[in-house]
Amino acid sequence: MTALLVWVAAALPVAAQDSGQPFSVEGRLGFSFPTGSLARGQRGVATNVGLTRGLSALLQLHSHLGLYGGWSRHGFACSEDSDCAADAVIASKGFEAGVKIVLPHQTATVPYFRGGVTLHRFSYDLDGVVAESDIAPGVEAGVGADVAMHRNLSLTPQVRFLYYRTDLNLETFNTGAETFVVSSVVIDLGARLHF
Repeated sequence: MTALLVWVAAALPVAAQDSGQPFSVEGRLGFSFPTGSLARGQRGVATNVGLTRGLSALLQLHSHLGLYGGWSRHGFACSEDSDCAADAVIASKGFEAGVKIVLPHQTATVPYFRGGVTLHRFSYDLDGVVAESDIAPGVEAGVGADVAMHRNLSLTPQVRFLYYRTDLNLETFNTGAETFVVSSVVIDLGARLHF
């Protein structure tokens, strides 16, 4: 841990020298496409694409390496051919953190890879009766691009995959021993402010 803190402290001047703006924050909006068990359904509950939103912050340690952390909520709509109630609110929400690696480029558009860990909770809300899983660790990985619009503003289209296992049983709507896989492909667009 001490070695990591020393490395971060040493990298901060490099970040300032490389970009002039080592810190940024962004808001994201987009769509979440369920995959696997979440799309096929468990015990008659199946979902379709829903809306996603999130906030995150990025610390650029080097011209090719940064650390990110944030919060996001991925909603899903009930599939018409399942037993899921049409007005149910289904969501995965929580925190994520990881590394951003800037890929080689020769244009003003900066491609990148990001990957890290998530701490999310899966929930099913029907008429105010909420079934929630425990917070579960997971992983995420994705690619995107940083498109400069102004010195302090860029747009960031992105595609990423999220995966974790939850203990929420969709038959009894209680937590139990049987695990349920929550996975989705998120396609969203961010607006990033650089400081």
